[in-house]
Amino acid sequence: MTTRAQAEAELIGRLGAWMTAADLDGTTVNGTNADLDSPIAYALRVVGESAVTDVVADDLDKFYDTAELRLLINIYQNYTAVDGKAGPVEGKDDQLAQRMLRAIAEKRGQIGADYGLGGGSAFSVLPTRTDGYSELAAL
Repeated sequence: MTTRAQAEAELIGRLGAWMTAADLDGTTVNGTNADLDSPIAYALRVVGESAVTDVVADDLDKFYDTAELRLLINIYQNYTAVDGKAGPVEGKDDQLAQRMLRAIAEKRGQIGADYGLGGGSAFSVLPTRTDGYSELAAL
């Protein structure tokens, strides 16, 4: 059995820095982090439970991995930094977006291999961005 605060701590431990980079709350782990509502709810649906405290030990890894996948997608969709240059100073912010895309693909593959989820399931749905990026089409 785990609590909502423990679930938040696990997800923040995995992706807190990326959440912060995408202007999401990458620090709150007291059970009230609204930016983790969707990933946690999604993972609960995948494991067939209605509350974090109902997730049994056998499903805990599946719960966390699927929550992490949804969180990665949310982070990517909210990440707006782009490469920029001002005189001699150059920022390569798009490199993080590219790492996010690779992480999404790798997590999808790992979930498919570990839990038999993938292909025609919910994991084949590609995230979309409103800023015109289309790199996900290649995943």
